[in-house]
Amino acid sequence: CKKELKAGIKTGFYASISNQIVGSIIFQTDKKDKSVIEIKNFRVVEEYRGKGIGSKLCHETEEYARAKSFLTIYVDTHNKETIKFFKDRGFKIKGRKPLYKKGRLESILEKGV
Repeated sequence: CKKELKAGIKTGFYASISNQIVGSIIFQTDKKDKSVIEIKNFRVVEEYRGKGIGSKLCHETEEYARAKSFLTIYVDTHNKETIKFFKDRGFKIKGRKPLYKKGRLESILEKGV
């Protein structure tokens, strides 16, 4: 991921407190649809969850998408907490399918910007 960030293939934002990174969101332009941003990584350190850090990172990504004329943000996950987080911010589940691990369905969520 570091290589892709340095090469400009992926972009991201991070949140830090006292010089410690406590959250990050990394995304890239979708390979098939250039009007879509695909979130590849989204994390907030557990003890900092529920403090608005994830919401701020998500908001910054939406602002970036609007400024760069993207139409949609896409994320896939199997984590129930992450699904709820994105649904609470207006993302809609568009489907479920096995993407990474055989037998495990990922929820695919999208939001127009």
